[in-house]
Amino acid sequence: MGWMRTASLPTFRKLYRVIDVNLPPGKYHMDIIEQYDTSSFDGDKAFALATVSWAGGKNNFLAIAYIVVGGIVLLAGIIFFIVHKICADRSQQAIEQLMQEMK
Repeated sequence: MGWMRTASLPTFRKLYRVIDVNLPPGKYHMDIIEQYDTSSFDGDKAFALATVSWAGGKNNFLAIAYIVVGGIVLLAGIIFFIVHKICADRSQQAIEQLMQEMK
């Protein structure tokens, strides 16, 4: 359950429920039952209605960072593959020459 995971930052949001219907604009009220006392660490409880995108929550930085790093790794892989195909004969010749010199 997602709401039971420990939060890594002091200010956090935890998903409680997904609403699959369109809500009309207006004010909403939710009763928050005190199942866990937050007064010991001066905390509070609230609820927020939010929409999510394909990249997750309100901050797209992590999704963009993953895409950028993935693109860089893909480009590096293509470059290494091309260099390997171009220089494979020279590398093999150098290895064979070293092996003959060692005999």
